[in-house]
Amino acid sequence: MDLLWIDSTTVSLHRHGSGVLKKQNPPLDGEERAEALKIHVALSQGFLCGACLSASNKLDMTVFNELWALGNWDAIVHVVADKGYDCSSVRDLIKKTGKNTRYPQAQGGHLSRRVRSRAL
Repeated sequence: MDLLWIDSTTVSLHRHGSGVLKKQNPPLDGEERAEALKIHVALSQGFLCGACLSASNKLDMTVFNELWALGNWDAIVHVVADKGYDCSSVRDLIKKTGKNTRYPQAQGGHLSRRVRSRAL
């Protein structure tokens, strides 16, 4: 196992699933009540290695530390993630552990609109 895939997807909730009628339930992460949740997953060789939930309006890069803390990544050499996780703090954390990062990029560092909207 040397390759780790990291990505997220949004899961829409029923209008009452976000707690609209239940005022006693606080919003996720102290933010505004989300109409959807985002699940962040880390996969290697077809197996789930880590997963966490966040509000759908929260940036992927801000949730990465929580996802990274959940797993044991000793056997991982390369980390492949989508553009949502492409920021200096995430790259630095991965490189500090001796891993290589891979992000989908076109020549010149700019993604075409078609590539940017495509999931990994």
